Amino acid sequence: MSDEVLSKLIIRIFAAILLLILSLTLGASYGWATAYFLVPLILSLFLFPAFFYWEKRLPATHALIPPVTWTYPNFPLWVALNIFSYAWWTCCQIPVIEVFTEIRGDLPIVAAVRVLPSGIFSLFSSILLV
Repeated sequence: MSDEVLSKLIIRIFAAILLLILSLTLGASYGWATAYFLVPLILSLFLFPAFFYWEKRLPATHALIPPVTWTYPNFPLWVALNIFSYAWWTCCQIPVIEVFTEIRGDLPIVAAVRVLPSGIFSLFSSILLV
């Protein structure tokens, strides 16, 4: 199997990001000691290092994130800032949507429309910051 095929398979490691977000949001809803939280969290903790280890082994021309990218000034700081801001936004939006759907009895689409201004403002503010 060539490195290119394996690197395409490794793209699935980005599922670790989704699993981490899923575990944090489901943990708040179903409890932190349940499998809804623990399984995605443990999988994401194994998949993140595996992804970076594999990327380190690939030549720079085949890597999804070339190693030279991490040497750019303040790039790791921007990555961390992006991850924390996205996690904060997700943790703020999910409980609000749950209040609209579970307590007020709104349809999920109505709840999504109610929080849409927050998402639009987040998009505009991120564009202004860049």
